[in-house]
Amino acid sequence: MRAMHGVRAFRLLGVMAAVMAFATAAHADNSVERPGSILIFPKVVRNATRDTVIQITNTGNMLNEVSCFYVTAGSCAVTDFTLTLTRQQPIHWRAGTGRTVDLLDDFASDGSGLDPGPIPAVSSTFEGGLICVETDDGVPVAQNKLKGEAGIQDISGSTTTNDSKYNAIALSGSSALAGGNDGDGNLELDGTEYGQCATVHRLDVITGGPGGDPVLGAASATSTNVTVIPCDLDFLRRTTPTVNLLQNAWNEFEVLGSGPDRSFTCWDSFTVDTTVLNAQTPFATVEFTTSRPVAMVAEQFTTDTSGAPLTSSAARNVHYQPGSVADSTIRLSPVQ
Repeated sequence: MRAMHGVRAFRLLGVMAAVMAFATAAHADNSVERPGSILIFPKVVRNATRDTVIQITNTGNMLNEVSCFYVTAGSCAVTDFTLTLTRQQPIHWRAGTGRTVDLLDDFASDGSGLDPGPIPAVSSTFEGGLICVETDDGVPVAQNKLKGEAGIQDISGSTTTNDSKYNAIALSGSSALAGGNDGDGNLELDGTEYGQCATVHRLDVITGGPGGDPVLGAASATSTNVTVIPCDLDFLRRTTPTVNLLQNAWNEFEVLGSGPDRSFTCWDSFTVDTTVLNAQTPFATVEFTTSRPVAMVAEQFTTDTSGAPLTSSAARNVHYQPGSVADSTIRLSPVQ
């Protein structure tokens, strides 16, 4: 009898574990460390001095089809293409050159390996973002197997080349069985179908205040660039709602200063204004509040002028305030 009770208890624990796993699977999340079903690359640039290398990996053991969309700053124009990744396949390409399908690529060349399909090149003066979504024959699915990185590289030919890198923001998805993905063209970023984006982000910055960079001293200058893309994106109608952005900053003495407010539609990139804090402390925390959920990355530029001017940069993901997540929608073309 005791043995029977033990078996029943063991089965009950198994059922409880399955229920807990099911409940976890039903919750969609937002991460820069774990794979997801939607990847957001807020900052993709291509000009005379810089180009962006995009890296995407299918971390799963099954084929993964990926629909991608470049969003162009200003015009909000969209360029779409499709990738087909075999199990655990990584892929990379330069935004400025794209990638062709070439079965004769030399081993270890830039285009070697399994080609996922033709990838278009962006214009020679491109600024914007990239969104990639797991699909199956054009139908959105939630495998949560995509992971991505973006490397912004110096292509000027200078001997003091400088690169920076950030992780793509991955939104996990829930299966239809878990009450999530319904396979239509509306990707609901609501915490159930897919993870949510946030309306409040915080970033620690060097103000460029007394003495310049705290390490390099007075013979230096530091600035921080922030790039933001809305999570409400309509690839069907090519429309995006206007987003209002407010900036507040606190220095190390908790003195509050306000930066200029901004408005944008499909993409924005700007230098953080901390001049109201420059005369007080070298460090500050900036809070960005937006009227709609967004994704953000930052890039810090530091110039050392003690000798020949030398500028370095470092990109990083911006922390969001968990309590500020809100619903938004990415609209794809109608699923046939």
